[in-house]
Amino acid sequence: MSVVYAQSNTFSINQAGNNNQAPVIQQGSANTGSLSVMGDNNISSVNQYGNTNKGNLSITGNGNQSEIMLYGSLNDATVTQTGNGNTGQASSISGDANQISVSQLGDNNAGYAFSSYGSNNKANVSQTGSNNYGAAYSFYSTNSEAVVTQMGSNNSGAASSESAYGDKVSLMQTGNRNQGLSYSSNTSYNVVTHIQTGDDNRGYVDAYYGSNNQLSLTQTGNSNTGEVLSYSGSNNQISVSQTGNQNIASAYHYYGDNSQISITQQGNTNEARLWQEEGSSNIATVSQTGTSNTLWGLESSANPYFATQKGDGNVMTVSQTGDGNLLRIGQTGNNNIATVTQGSLN
Repeated sequence: MSVVYAQSNTFSINQAGNNNQAPVIQQGSANTGSLSVMGDNNISSVNQYGNTNKGNLSITGNGNQSEIMLYGSLNDATVTQTGNGNTGQASSISGDANQISVSQLGDNNAGYAFSSYGSNNKANVSQTGSNNYGAAYSFYSTNSEAVVTQMGSNNSGAASSESAYGDKVSLMQTGNRNQGLSYSSNTSYNVVTHIQTGDDNRGYVDAYYGSNNQLSLTQTGNSNTGEVLSYSGSNNQISVSQTGNQNIASAYHYYGDNSQISITQQGNTNEARLWQEEGSSNIATVSQTGTSNTLWGLESSANPYFATQKGDGNVMTVSQTGDGNLLRIGQTGNNNIATVTQGSLN
């Protein structure tokens, strides 16, 4: 077991063996550090208080736990794990221009990257393997990034930005049976990008109480489910794109003006659901290409609606309430059914 207390010092700990513990605490400025562990059942921790600190962890083995906590400015945090059953966390609190990264290669890994109270920070989680869980969060920040990248099977990822301005939130999954959530709350001018490639994926992109945001969900594969929600925000751009079979896409927009929603589906047995309520001057566009597609729609308060279906056996239902609504609808194929209801709220 190793415990290090340091001010303005450089530390390096190299461990090879089993059941080792190496807590490191640095207080001061201009600190650097590195910790490399090779073995099993190791517990490692690096805590740095001050400015211009760097914390590095590299672990190769099974059943390891690692943590990096940085308090200050211009800090770098890196956690790299190779093995099975690892848990890694990198956090930056109250700092600017920090680079936070968790990289895991193996099975049954969990990784967390947190960035809060700063600007130009980047939180990364990169996982390659099976049964991984990754999370990247950015809180109370400006022009920061939260990125989760997973390649493998049975992965679950989450990327979130809260109380931020000009942040980028992205989640990319490549594999089978992945679940992902991209979340943005109390933000403005944020870009949320959610990309999934594989089978049996579920994706959720939610934005609450924010304006001038860009939300996008792209799925390529079979049996995907996608949902994009914008609540209480204006001037938002929402897009859902699916390519494959048996996809379901939902886009919801509540309490906001001058926003755009676009759903594009290519494939068979797709279903698109779209709701716009309590807003004005919003635009909804839905395009489906394939067979056995179903489109639902509900709009209120003078929002234009554009819908296009190409294929056989399609069903379209659109309901518009309010005054001054515009609807353009087109169907190409056989055995299509279209039901449109327009009326005033008065």
